[in-house]
Amino acid sequence: DASKFMLKKFESEYDTNYTYNLIQASATEIPFKDEQFDKIIMNGVSMYFPNNEFLSQVLNEIIRVAKKKSKILIGENIIPSKYCWELVWFENLSHKKQIFAREYIKIRRWLARKNSKLAGKWKTAHQDISPKFVKEFFKNCEEFSSSDAAAYTVRKRKGGEKIKGNRRIDFIIKLNK
Repeated sequence: DASKFMLKKFESEYDTNYTYNLIQASATEIPFKDEQFDKIIMNGVSMYFPNNEFLSQVLNEIIRVAKKKSKILIGENIIPSKYCWELVWFENLSHKKQIFAREYIKIRRWLARKNSKLAGKWKTAHQDISPKFVKEFFKNCEEFSSSDAAAYTVRKRKGGEKIKGNRRIDFIIKLNK
């Protein structure tokens, strides 16, 4: 992880009887030799990438450190750009309040596009990454599948059938390199 804070958070929340080898590094410069791993997981980070070019750099770096026939899991909040994924923050609000929240999100996104000082962390975070982009990137791999089953299960467990929740899509890729 690039974030020292997130690494510390991991250490504080997980089993202290096990030793973890946590490394702080950029996803575009993974500090391992070529073809080191047979399984790679990238979970919940692409929404923080500034654009598809950066995502491409990260995916190329993942492929570099992956062994032949390795499997990659990409678990992401990858959603259609017209859906405000940020609504998950407000999913327990009444319908009327969600309408207000939707407008608030639109304003924050607009401020972020204008690069306003009022945009806060929204200036650089929470980008929409297209499932079509990921599928196209891995078009020459041996196997490619995607599913929203994990998101559906979490939504159902937390709020029943009616909850809208996130728009998570998980990808499983088997490389043929």
